[in-house]
Amino acid sequence: MGTPSRARWVVIATAGLVVAGLAWQQHTLEREATARARVDEPTGVTTIEVARAIAAMDLVTVRIDTSVSVQSEDESWRGVVTALVSCPARLSYGVDLSSMRAQQITQSPASGEWIVRIPPAKRLATEVYPELEDSLVRVGWLRFRTQGGEYHLSRARQRLAAQARAMRLTPDDARMVENESKERVGELVQRIVGPASVVVIVDEQLASGGTPTAAVEDGA
Repeated sequence: MGTPSRARWVVIATAGLVVAGLAWQQHTLEREATARARVDEPTGVTTIEVARAIAAMDLVTVRIDTSVSVQSEDESWRGVVTALVSCPARLSYGVDLSSMRAQQITQSPASGEWIVRIPPAKRLATEVYPELEDSLVRVGWLRFRTQGGEYHLSRARQRLAAQARAMRLTPDDARMVENESKERVGELVQRIVGPASVVVIVDEQLASGGTPTAAVEDGA
């Protein structure tokens, strides 16, 4: 009776060793496969890949909501007539990224920091909203609103669009347009390259498709 019992234990123990050996072998194979996969993985992102991703954005737009005012007046012996018209306006600026090149992107070999150079923003559109206008008319003591007042009010309205197109950004608005453009490009690059530091620079040399400043400095 004792011998068969020991035989069963031997069989069970042997089977356990075989299972353990197979499990260890499988674990070893999986570990080797994982190691090989890690070796085969790309070690980083190229400047060409980053440039293509930025170019795919095509255009980064920033809108400035402001107001435009025009005054028309006339002075004579009958007194002064003045008409002032103001209405909301929107100025749209954009950074053209469609021609982004790898030469506009560099990565520091020491710190891993990415530097991206983009062209400055340009005015894309100017919109005025005359239906929301605010007007004021003042007439002299011998002037009539129905004549001189309405005439100058009409003149002021006609000049609203041209006045809006001639508007220039205030220093604060210009900084906002630049900072928002840089921020959007920087966020995209950050998603591509990971935790590395990203610096976006507005390069005036690129305003008309010129060579990036960094390339000029390097003699390229």
